[in-house]
Amino acid sequence: MLTPVSEQDLEVYLAPYATRESRRPLLAWARQMPIGGEPAGLITRIEAYDAWLAASPQVPKLMMTFEGSPTLLSPATADCCASHIASLDVDHCGKAGHHAPEDRPAEIAAAISAWADCHGLR
Repeated sequence: MLTPVSEQDLEVYLAPYATRESRRPLLAWARQMPIGGEPAGLITRIEAYDAWLAASPQVPKLMMTFEGSPTLLSPATADCCASHIASLDVDHCGKAGHHAPEDRPAEIAAAISAWADCHGLR
């Protein structure tokens, strides 16, 4: 993060993961990231979701982009998404670290509010 988190806020983030056992699902999720076409079941789900994203113009979608963190979407990936996802609005929200909501809360709120208003969603 570019903006340090207070000890009080950090406690809230960490509260659900107080024990090794409570952190195990996060580790399992990270280990399931597809590599080389495996696990096949997950690849099938990802491909089905990709197809839906490309063929669902009736569903508005919002992608917020940020600069500055190697773990966030690169400009090339964002361009690919914009080219392949139906009804995708892209809003650049400024510089942020890995935990963008901590660095850009006002910008994220403004992007979501404007997007929801634009599509009559509130």
